[in-house]
Amino acid sequence: MPVAKVVSILGIAALVLAGCASVEKQNSATTAEHGGSGKKLEISYEINRSLTSEYFGMVEFTFSNKTDHWLEIRNIELKIPDDDLRNTVVLTTGRDFENWRYAARKRLAIENHNQQAFFGSLALVASVATISGNRQTSAMGAGALVATGTSYAISELAKSRNQAQGNALFPRGHLLHNPERIPPGMFVDKWLLLDTSNVTAKKILTTMDMLVSYADDTSDTYTVQIYQWDTKAWHYGWQKNKLK
Repeated sequence: MPVAKVVSILGIAALVLAGCASVEKQNSATTAEHGGSGKKLEISYEINRSLTSEYFGMVEFTFSNKTDHWLEIRNIELKIPDDDLRNTVVLTTGRDFENWRYAARKRLAIENHNQQAFFGSLALVASVATISGNRQTSAMGAGALVATGTSYAISELAKSRNQAQGNALFPRGHLLHNPERIPPGMFVDKWLLLDTSNVTAKKILTTMDMLVSYADDTSDTYTVQIYQWDTKAWHYGWQKNKLK
């Protein structure tokens, strides 16, 4: 076979492989060695570089159902072991979130160098909370977020969710918007915006646990290594003020 034809075939193959999207994210959450119900669910995650800055980390998750039946997630509880971080790391919601979203869109437009990453991130920003000009939709999605008007530290979350009647705080797609039903052998994508600007101690948020509770009254605990070499959080500048 002529060399030129071989090179052409290899080039086409490379393009095809490059175009094949992977369901799983870059890093895998690990489950506890004891307790829980076993690995019904596979969770992978990565940090969105375009939407992460010194004080905000945007973490994207993929939840893959590894069973042969519908899997219903009843609730997800976030746990941060360190007291200082648990009381100061904030889940951005309400008007704070809208202000962040507006600023993020502007920054993406200014700093855009990678078209694919730009449009992917822009789509995420648009989808997580799109405010419509139609005020009849204000009871749903971002409208409900704006109505709450504030953000919450991890330690305040349980009480706040009760006061706001659960999902009124978080739009569909947010990590804490539940219940969620995942078809057998399929997946859902979720996201979480973490604000570390209120952390006064010289500490970095490196690890977070997620207690995932299912409709059958079983649960699994997953550990997410947020700040490690593989996630490249340090490379994106997130929490760099704590490294000084």
